[in-house]
Amino acid sequence: MFWDYDAGKIFSRFSDVSWNISSEVLRLLLRLGCPRFYCRNRDELRAALDAGVPPHRVVFAPASSPAVASHVKFAHSAGVAALAFRNGNDLAKISARAPGARSHNLSL
Repeated sequence: MFWDYDAGKIFSRFSDVSWNISSEVLRLLLRLGCPRFYCRNRDELRAALDAGVPPHRVVFAPASSPAVASHVKFAHSAGVAALAFRNGNDLAKISARAPGARSHNLSL
């Protein structure tokens, strides 16, 4: 589990699914109260959802690649509303394929 920082103050915990893709680990983190699960691709998102993580507790932060557009569409169709972007191209893909999603800039 990791911590997000804002101006030097811890404001929330999260789990990076790429480091904890085991369904047993994800279920344990969920039971322990981990509020957010960061996923970078469709496989990580499927693992989190299959482990019982509710879509509203997932932040989808796709890595830049040609496949990102289909992954964003999949995340949106799975009910994930929080999507992160690193650049203008990612933001454009999110806007086009996930209308109404909350976007978070990871480059800040």
